Amino acid sequence: MHKKLLAYLNHEPERYSITPNHIATVVILLGFAFRVLVLHGYGNSLSLASDDEGYIQGAINLLKTGQLTYSFGHPGPMEQTMLIMPGIQLLLALLFKIYGYTQSAILWTRFVFILIGCFGMVGLYKVGKKLFGATTALIATAMWALWPPAVLADNLILTETPFITLMLWFIWYAIKYCDTKSDADLLMILLFWYAGFMFRSTIALMPILFTGYYFAKRFPIKKLIVRGGASVAILLALLMPWWVRNYLITGDFVAATSSSGVVLLAGTFHGDDYPVIELASFSWAPFLIVGEENAQHHQMRRMGEYARRRIQYWWQTDRQSFLETYLIKKPRDTLKNVWWSLQLLEIHASTFNNIQVRLLWLALASVVLMCFIKQKRQSALLCLLFVLYGLLLCIIFLPLSRYFHPFVPFVFLLVAAFFAHVCSAVKFLISGIKWRHIFSWRWLSAFPFFRGIDV
Repeated sequence: MHKKLLAYLNHEPERYSITPNHIATVVILLGFAFRVLVLHGYGNSLSLASDDEGYIQGAINLLKTGQLTYSFGHPGPMEQTMLIMPGIQLLLALLFKIYGYTQSAILWTRFVFILIGCFGMVGLYKVGKKLFGATTALIATAMWALWPPAVLADNLILTETPFITLMLWFIWYAIKYCDTKSDADLLMILLFWYAGFMFRSTIALMPILFTGYYFAKRFPIKKLIVRGGASVAILLALLMPWWVRNYLITGDFVAATSSSGVVLLAGTFHGDDYPVIELASFSWAPFLIVGEENAQHHQMRRMGEYARRRIQYWWQTDRQSFLETYLIKKPRDTLKNVWWSLQLLEIHASTFNNIQVRLLWLALASVVLMCFIKQKRQSALLCLLFVLYGLLLCIIFLPLSRYFHPFVPFVFLLVAAFFAHVCSAVKFLISGIKWRHIFSWRWLSAFPFFRGIDV
């Protein structure tokens, strides 16, 4: 026994090396500290006084009545709603069940959302490392951790933070499954997709974006069809209770929410004073019939129908204006604006708008650069698809910076990949230079003035 003890005491420990995972941990801790400092400085004053208060009121009512409701800013009575997905209120109700819903409890809820946001940073790092490598992942994670609009979002009680986290982990397992083909990874894909859908239906069509990536990676087509069909069947079974609930309340089939009507209608006002009626003078009152059963749902349905009629009329009467709005103005307004709904740290939104425009140009340059790097081509195109997917949703509905915010991490990944590969190329070029020849004075003998001088 004493020989083993002496051998252990005399053992020289291995040299400790810092790995990218260690650096990523430090970066995420810095992001966590930044968010906590903002929470400490602003507290519960961080509020949009709209959706966040509606979610909190609905969660409290869910605990009291067991019904999913959302009526903030709605003149009608409290009623079961189809305006939102249930995830955010179920999460808040769980937290409120643990420590109540006082002002101090709201602060603890914000802290939980910060932790969820940090978990999302871990997901971003893993996605970036898998697609582009550790250096790119570190740069992108640092950018997101210290990006003030992301810090603000993680301090607000909204769907953005949990949705972004769930989406990133869904993407991570989808990329990982392409290599492992493991049933466990497939189950994690389904879990994170379903959880993300329960917060925002934006994630619904994202699995389609992986089709080209899987083909490029030569995933077995037969297995893709079989596993894909089984996954669709499982998800349909999981969504069935939500569909049945909506049908029993409204008598209509509501796949996700009925709130798309209002954003679709608002999006038809986005143009140069066309259609003629401006949004500021437009009356929303005719769509709401006070006292009607399920008034919110029917109001949104009427708005959607009216929006589709406006789009059809716009296309038939002024096709050029329609195309300019949906192909130029909406994409431009979506990309040039950053979601900075509350002014913190004495920083104006215009500052971040200017930064984001430059980052988008760098991201575009990154895609062009990656097309010439065979190993990274599929990764860059996949990130580009995510960005375009988020942009397309804003074009179809409303070009609101808040709707595009969940897809900004993929812009950061592309920008980080650009910097990482440019720096790597510069390092390679510098390492190939024979510096002793450059700093030697012998090359000066080529000039007549220095000939004959012994150096």
